[in-house]
Amino acid sequence: MRDGKKKSLLFIDAVAEGTARLLPKDGPAFEFPAALLPAGAREGCQVEITAVLRCENGCREEIDSLLDELGDNP
Repeated sequence: MRDGKKKSLLFIDAVAEGTARLLPKDGPAFEFPAALLPAGAREGCQVEITAVLRCENGCREEIDSLLDELGDNP
């Protein structure tokens, strides 16, 4: 992921109560907010999800500060 972007092709296994269960080709299933899926997506469809890194160097300090407040900063 050198360019700060990653795409994954996922199978929609189930959708219930606003949550979709997504299955990647390799790896465990996970839950995803159904509201973030494209219109028309339903059980049995495949979707491509793209994640783009938006944090620049300056926001690392802000994130670390928030994690410190939550007690989750390693």
